[in-house]
Amino acid sequence: VLRRLQEEITRYMKEQGGTAGFLPAFGIYGIDGWGLAVSNMYDLAVIALSSVKGNYAQRVSRYDSRMKQKLEEDHRLLSEIQRALENGEITFYAQPKCNMRTGKIVGLESLVRWNHPERGLIAPGVFIPLLENNGLVTKLDLYVWEEVCRNDINITCLACTFNCCDCSLKWISTTTSWDQCIKIWICCH
Repeated sequence: VLRRLQEEITRYMKEQGGTAGFLPAFGIYGIDGWGLAVSNMYDLAVIALSSVKGNYAQRVSRYDSRMKQKLEEDHRLLSEIQRALENGEITFYAQPKCNMRTGKIVGLESLVRWNHPERGLIAPGVFIPLLENNGLVTKLDLYVWEEVCRNDINITCLACTFNCCDCSLKWISTTTSWDQCIKIWICCH
């Protein structure tokens, strides 16, 4: 039934002038009794739908209670990350970059870790995608820029690189941010 509906929607869109790359997606909640209000059933179907966002291979998802648990955990983690940025729990590390021929250190790469007060060290693979998916990664990028400037690594005359999310380059004024970082560096040294 869903495959036929998907084909009909796609055909209709093409007849209306076509939209390049349009692929309908479906979130399904299977009714297992009438204890839930229809609006709650709809919300659960939307949670299922959000799980296929950006996935062009899988366009249908059936609600599973683990989806709601993950959503709740993600929201909890997001609020903890914002607190972590304010409380200095996000730690910047400078990793040496070496010339493979000479063995000399030629630069540094900034790495970021979250030192959670209860969970311990949390890898960036856990919290960075969550920030990216929720439009908050720019705060982390600015925080890392400032930390790079606050630390004495610049005195060594080595270049320090860091990874920055594409959206940060689109949404922030890099010149204004760098001006602020330079002022921080001057104040700290």
